[in-house]
Amino acid sequence: MQITVSVPEKKAEAFLELVKGMGYKTKLTTPKKPRKKEPKLLQELKQSWKEVQMHQRGEIELPLAKDILNEL
Repeated sequence: MQITVSVPEKKAEAFLELVKGMGYKTKLTTPKKPRKKEPKLLQELKQSWKEVQMHQRGEIELPLAKDILNEL
């Protein structure tokens, strides 16, 4: 049987020693901190950079600046 117990970090070592003293096996794991979501601007910049690299390799064709300005 497997039992999962959450223990405060500063008491974990003492708890593990107690469990080991009773003859049980222990496994210490630290929960992963959730990744913060990147800001939208950073996501858009990364996507733009990928498109520039694809354009340089000749995989896609990007519009000219004057064409973009004419649309405005």
